Amino acid sequence: MFSSRRLAAALAVTIAAAGGDAAAFDVKKLDRSVVRVQHLFQYQGKEILGVHGTGFVLNGEGYVVTNHHVVDVAGKMPAGVAALAIVVPDGDWSRRLKATRVWSNKDFDLAILHVPELKRPNVVLSAAPWQKLEKGEPVFAFGFPKAGDTTGATLETSFTRGDVSKTERARGTKDGAVQAIVQHTASLNPGNSGGPLFNQCGEVVAINTFAAQSTFKITKGNGGETVAHGPAVSGVYYSPHVSALLRFLTTEEELKKIKFESSSAACSKSATSIPYEMYVAIGAVSILALASLLLALTRKRGTVQVIESYSQWVRRRSGGSAVAHAPPPPVVGPGGGWTLTGKDSSGEAVYLAIGRHELENASLGADKGLVIGRSKALCAKVIADGSVSRRHARIVALGKGLAVEDLNSSFGVTVNGKRVDPYKAVPIPNGATVAFGDVKLTLKET
Repeated sequence: MFSSRRLAAALAVTIAAAGGDAAAFDVKKLDRSVVRVQHLFQYQGKEILGVHGTGFVLNGEGYVVTNHHVVDVAGKMPAGVAALAIVVPDGDWSRRLKATRVWSNKDFDLAILHVPELKRPNVVLSAAPWQKLEKGEPVFAFGFPKAGDTTGATLETSFTRGDVSKTERARGTKDGAVQAIVQHTASLNPGNSGGPLFNQCGEVVAINTFAAQSTFKITKGNGGETVAHGPAVSGVYYSPHVSALLRFLTTEEELKKIKFESSSAACSKSATSIPYEMYVAIGAVSILALASLLLALTRKRGTVQVIESYSQWVRRRSGGSAVAHAPPPPVVGPGGGWTLTGKDSSGEAVYLAIGRHELENASLGADKGLVIGRSKALCAKVIADGSVSRRHARIVALGKGLAVEDLNSSFGVTVNGKRVDPYKAVPIPNGATVAFGDVKLTLKET
């Protein structure tokens, strides 16, 4: 006889595969990792609270990330006002912990503070490529907006939520630094600067920095009143992606000692976005289950099982295997040469072949070597990745080996983690890791 329990179990497994991975966003847990970054000033012999921003805890040793403009107030104070300290209030204002700035970068508007006495849980940084953030994906912001200080300098964070509007490489700071930017609808206000933008997995994907500003033209009305004309911008907020912070933490010598936790897996806990294939699978299982029920009701003997698992359906639909095979290794041609292999920032395989004869011929040309970059028209070797400049670097012959020059690219070149100065050839040992922006490749002589 047909078992209704088996039907229910099959449907439950299928539905769980679609949405059972979506865990609730834990606001209370993440709230503990967000701190207020407060300036103390002295004016006419009195200690007063000045400008403030937001930060988030990087590790259990008291390292805190915030924006450069939050901690840099030099030359911005009125006459007679002296800076005393940067403090992080921990729980209440009687426990003010002094913070020391250990590193900052104006171009990318990043800073790291050290607050030795601070003992709070750390955040997890998302190391997934910025291209993996999907339009419409939920994001969540914590911070201390000035508008929220209705009862004085509050130590209670404000929490807002929104969706990713788009992600792109853009000029993310007033100084024109090019970096990955997340545009979203989670409300930000002055005071939110330096705070974390979380994805629905509770990982920091970006650092809250600025909002689109409204521009008004001020005129006088017929009655002498002041009138403002112009569009009011609402719901457009920008947060630079955390990839710049991760790059500095892993490449800057002074920061390599700072511990942090990261996750390279793309967040897949989307409660609002179920893949099309999953809908098809649910429908297919439901139809098959209904057919099983009808057959069971019309037959007197035996048990009919016509339930196909989702994984079986995927394998059948893809012709037997859902696993993509890696492309063949690059061919360097007669005379031997080198290969550069690895993955781009989206996880796609990158294969570059450099033949000895090819490099010798290129060395006689105008570029004096093989140019690597994003532009097919300008480069001999192309890496189609957003972190790679149009003309990023040049590979040149050095004795019997290779060397690399950075062509003043936006996101630089490193050899075994060490930054390459622009227009200075640096040898690449066999087996070395060469990074062009976010793309890391391994050199192998063939």
